[in-house]
Amino acid sequence: MHRALGNKRGIAHSLHRLAWVLLVSQGDPAQARSLLEEALALFRELGDKGNIAECLSLAGRLALSQGDTSAARSLLEESLRLARELGSQWGIAEPLAMLAQVEASQGDLAAARTLYEQGLTIARERNYKDLLPICLEGLADVVGVQGEPAWAAQLWGAAEALREGMGVPISPVYRASYERAVTAARTELGEQAFAAAWAEGRTMTPEQALAAQ
Repeated sequence: MHRALGNKRGIAHSLHRLAWVLLVSQGDPAQARSLLEEALALFRELGDKGNIAECLSLAGRLALSQGDTSAARSLLEESLRLARELGSQWGIAEPLAMLAQVEASQGDLAAARTLYEQGLTIARERNYKDLLPICLEGLADVVGVQGEPAWAAQLWGAAEALREGMGVPISPVYRASYERAVTAARTELGEQAFAAAWAEGRTMTPEQALAAQ
């Protein structure tokens, strides 16, 4: 309908949201890419910096899902720069969380941990509920590798409870890496201790889970 009306902004918004559904909910990066590229071109033509930033953040997430950390970093840093220019707290928090994934994938766990904590701070202050479990799970991945599997289990448990409350499952894009990280922490800690820490985390607020370190 937007195409029939020649409504470029409406076309761009629809393409962006459809790309998000295809990537995040259905795990179809190939189809998402073409839609996202068209949306980004239209938003650039319209000079809509806020939506350019959102498209760049999603493009960074897409690149990261395909293992292209160099492209992901570039896209996410541009998104973050625009968001800071516009003063958009959501626009800042989301790419911070994605950049944390980039750092973790490249082995800089200290930088990843700092970025996740920054993203969590903004998400908690602004009550960005969709972002909270993503940051908690990402931080859990990092601290698990850093030798804190019990705390990781608590963070995952808190994130799981949040997701259940919102009815928002983990994206198929992240399911495999999530399960690998959980399995590694469970093996290190032992099944009984891991299950107990996870169950405890499920009773915690994000603030309590962070303080459980």
